[in-house]
Amino acid sequence: MLAFIAGPALAGTANADTTTVSPPAQTVSATTISTTPAAEDTSSSRDTTMQAPTRERATTTHVVGPQDSLYSLAATYLDDGDRYMEIFEANRGVVQANGSKLTDPDLIVSGTELTITLDTPAAAPQAAAAKRATIDHTVEPGDTLYELAEDHLDDGDRYMEIFEANRGVVQANGSKLTDPDLIISGTELTITLDTPAAAPAAATPTTDQPKPSQVETAEEPQEPETAAPSKQQPAATQAPPTPEPAPTPQPARAEIGSSQSSASQPIIHDTVSEDDSDDIGVRAPIGVGALAASGVVGLIASRRFYQRRQRARGAQLAMPTGAAAVVERELRAVANPLAIEEVDLALRGLAKHCRDTNTPLPEIRVARLTGTTFEIYTTEAETLPAPWIGTASGMLWSYHADDTDQLDRDALSEIPAPFPALVCLGQDLEDAHVLADLETVGSINIDADKNDAEEILAAMAIELATSSWADDLTVTVVGAFPEMEDVLQTGRIRYLPTVGRLFDELQRRADNDRLALQLDDAPDLHHARVSAVAPSTWFPEVIMLTQPLTDTQQNQLERLLTELPRVAIASVAIDSSPADWTINTTSGDNVILEPLGLTIIPQRISTEGYRRVLEVVDVANHGQPIYNETHPDIIDTLVDDATDWLNAHTGREDDLPDEGEPVAIAVDVEDVEALQSAQLAEVDASVEEPEDLDVSESVEEAEQGEEPEKLSATFGPTEGVPYLRVLGTVELEGAGGVVEPNRAARLTEYLAYLALTEDTVTARSIDDAIWPNRKKENNATTRDPATSRLRKWLGTDEDGQLRLDVNTFELTGIDCDWYQFEAATRGPLTGVSTEQLAAAVRLVRGTPFKSAAVRNRYYSWAEPIQQAMISRIVDVCYELALRQLVDEEWLACEATLATGIDIEPGDEQLWRMRILAAYARHNREAVEEATSRLFAQLEGFDCPPEPETTDFLRHLDEGATVTDLMEMI
Repeated sequence: MLAFIAGPALAGTANADTTTVSPPAQTVSATTISTTPAAEDTSSSRDTTMQAPTRERATTTHVVGPQDSLYSLAATYLDDGDRYMEIFEANRGVVQANGSKLTDPDLIVSGTELTITLDTPAAAPQAAAAKRATIDHTVEPGDTLYELAEDHLDDGDRYMEIFEANRGVVQANGSKLTDPDLIISGTELTITLDTPAAAPAAATPTTDQPKPSQVETAEEPQEPETAAPSKQQPAATQAPPTPEPAPTPQPARAEIGSSQSSASQPIIHDTVSEDDSDDIGVRAPIGVGALAASGVVGLIASRRFYQRRQRARGAQLAMPTGAAAVVERELRAVANPLAIEEVDLALRGLAKHCRDTNTPLPEIRVARLTGTTFEIYTTEAETLPAPWIGTASGMLWSYHADDTDQLDRDALSEIPAPFPALVCLGQDLEDAHVLADLETVGSINIDADKNDAEEILAAMAIELATSSWADDLTVTVVGAFPEMEDVLQTGRIRYLPTVGRLFDELQRRADNDRLALQLDDAPDLHHARVSAVAPSTWFPEVIMLTQPLTDTQQNQLERLLTELPRVAIASVAIDSSPADWTINTTSGDNVILEPLGLTIIPQRISTEGYRRVLEVVDVANHGQPIYNETHPDIIDTLVDDATDWLNAHTGREDDLPDEGEPVAIAVDVEDVEALQSAQLAEVDASVEEPEDLDVSESVEEAEQGEEPEKLSATFGPTEGVPYLRVLGTVELEGAGGVVEPNRAARLTEYLAYLALTEDTVTARSIDDAIWPNRKKENNATTRDPATSRLRKWLGTDEDGQLRLDVNTFELTGIDCDWYQFEAATRGPLTGVSTEQLAAAVRLVRGTPFKSAAVRNRYYSWAEPIQQAMISRIVDVCYELALRQLVDEEWLACEATLATGIDIEPGDEQLWRMRILAAYARHNREAVEEATSRLFAQLEGFDCPPEPETTDFLRHLDEGATVTDLMEMI
């Protein structure tokens, strides 16, 4: 289960005894040992022996983290969550991070320092720490402080210790060391090791012990006997042996540092990384938050899906360029569509519970979306079902991301969206998204200058127009953004130049809605949605006003919003008469959300960002395809091949179905997946895996002797060569080094970027692609360690040369399945051999960058590359499948088409070919299975079948010959 959109939670907003608590990760910023007198035993002892003194209890200082509650802290430190009141009483009245005093155990603020008295006795006073050994290191070309810390301290992340110990040192070029990223070759650095310095020689050696010799420092690195990878240690002294403390268990890093051959390295899968837990953006640079960004990205994806459905063979989708391409990448970097889906399911699950129990929906006043929780603040005390967790007041409820696993997604798909007008207003100072239900609040006024107010209003309109939390709604924008309706084309936006007769129209709707509610005995809108009655009343209309209203219009609007029962109409206005809810930008440096008095960073979209977002969407709507090869030549040759086949098969008796009977198509087939698995097993058994195929010669012939840039002699990995797989889940195989599992995902993405981007790679381009949500002023302290880790992970080639140049970021000796796919299929596909096409298709394991689709933090840069890959793979599958149809290789054809359909399930031509192949081998079950899956896909895409598909299936159902059907694919 993925977490919700990043941003800390309001610590301690909900507690429950049933909560499973695990120790917080890295939330304690400092631990101090102090003494607390234990309760004295006043009873007199009758024993003649002296009692042991009572041990004092240790305390620790804990800095409250975003997800903390007193219950979780008690469970962590005291092994019993029910003891949370001990922590509260010990800290009652403490001034918290926001300036308020701690008076409520349910309300602790992130950043507050709490003192916790532990059950363990206080530590005895320790003697002064032993002096640690030091070494001198002369900086060499290619050295970084991170590498030196990794070599000498076993932990590259401790590089700041070396920097602080040498800050201000005069370097070899005469400058002082003031930046950990700028160390000069030839500079002498002093590094303090973890090993203790040698003890001084004994003053009076005993007669049975040799005189200790002078301590010397080893000139060459010595191999340690333990697993720790430290490369240099001081030489051992000859002092008398003394008892040593038990060795401290080495962390996993020590094991990772051990030498292993590349042959023994496992395939590293692109799994979720914890290394970049702080690298989740909540706002794009243009101002919109993650919710609006997710909506726009989803809209772009749906438009590109339809573009691919209409794409001619040999063409690629047009993609935005320049500033528009940058904006799309920035939106993808903060978008988290899965988090939006989880919240949608949580709200629909709440609505289903209300329907099942015949209870009204709660009215949401405001909501907060954080990294792991979704919190709602209701207008009245409520009792919500598990897994919602509430506070004692019953007005604050939290829902955790992991709890979505308990919901029945299929059942919830039939539940109407309960809060379709829920929209993000901005982020609070803890980067949590602050949302309001416009239906509940009625109206919001934006008190700001015209430009700022329009930027806030435009962001809100775009989010509502693309929100997945609404089944439908209408956003009527008055007096601004006339182009939004034509470009977004979601059916939710309408533009009016003036108010005109709008309020009269809305009053008629309100009257009709109230009548519908009355006829269906629904007391209000929420009851209607829960009870699934009066459906015409469910869909809200939000009026966005950029012009001042007359007194008459103001009265009309007030009546629309306040008359009971309330209907699904709300307004957002710029500088109108005062409203209960106001986004106030005039209060100094802070923007205040009234009446909550909450300081927020309002969601907005800059004027330039607005233009670029519309440009990206417009390209997805109308962009002209790009042809990378001679398109007419491909089609003409394929038609010639098909014509030859048709001429050779005209009048053949075996071209008919069994006994001349039509193959009936039953669209509703049970256990479709089982049938598909059985068919694919049959295909796998009949198609032999080829041996490594040398494609060099044939590709060179296709290119008329041109030397390909990325040419692999064999398909698949080669021993001793790191092999990057991106045609499916992202994996790295055969790396010469090792990597910590929690860093593998980000480093794999880094490698994929270096291997696949066609742009000039610079330090800044890497930062923008791999860490788009981090500050750009100086990202070297993140990039340089990552580059060092990746270089070590990739290892060296057979000549001992590093595979990654840390200065130019160039890769050498790296192979990739996409390199091999391109090499095998370069040039017009009609000039590529069938063997090469088949071998290339076998490289495809799924949608390119498939694993990246489940999280927003990775591969935001890869969208243009992924779209180009999809188009090319589908074209190759089509070309190969058509040849296999011509050669009557029915099973092989179906296997090829299964790959193509997996990549592009909306390509109906591939579906028709697959149905034809099953029909030609008289497999009724396979025909039914493929037909059923086709219609299921079309229903999921909410689009009707193409006329060619309808005609094809009608002729097939009538018992047409394979020859006739071949003409129709």
